[in-house]
Amino acid sequence: EEMAREAERSAQPAVKEHGATGRVVAVHAARGGAGATFLATSLAAVCAARGRSTVLIDFDTFYADVTTALGVGADARTAVDLAPVLDEMTAEQVERVLYLHPRGFHVLLAPHDPAESALIGPQGLARAAEVLRSRFEAIVLHLPRSLDAALPGIEVADEALLVVTLDVLAFRDARRLLSFMSGLGLDGKIRLVVN
Repeated sequence: EEMAREAERSAQPAVKEHGATGRVVAVHAARGGAGATFLATSLAAVCAARGRSTVLIDFDTFYADVTTALGVGADARTAVDLAPVLDEMTAEQVERVLYLHPRGFHVLLAPHDPAESALIGPQGLARAAEVLRSRFEAIVLHLPRSLDAALPGIEVADEALLVVTLDVLAFRDARRLLSFMSGLGLDGKIRLVVN
């Protein structure tokens, strides 16, 4: 119930200067196994259950954990299908490659083959999140552990949830990440979620 209330609060539209209305929430964990995939997929499902138009974007183009977590088959379209239109990407083009999950939210899946990761890249996925603001109320970004790949998602997000577990290494990693984000002026949009 608490997660549902928080999801609804996080999904409240934020009016942007460029006229877009969707709210982008990034989910990141500084280390594997913290629960970022679970939180991102659950957040998308809760937002959709609350009647919000929702899309989940998997920035983890190497591992594609969202594809596995949701049980999506290998025949589904992925973000790689957007590679030819990266420079002039529109919301209509992105919508054509979205997977519709049975729980009512859409997903921009990571490539099935990790060798294709470079074809879309984190900047391309950040661009997809931006163009989808005009079509979806809630845009949830599942960010990878690699900070280089996660940073474009954090930059485009209105809010970033940093998932930590109750162990020394997780706290150390979170502290290092927060310190780095502070140097970039992005620490104000980061909230901790303890799993």
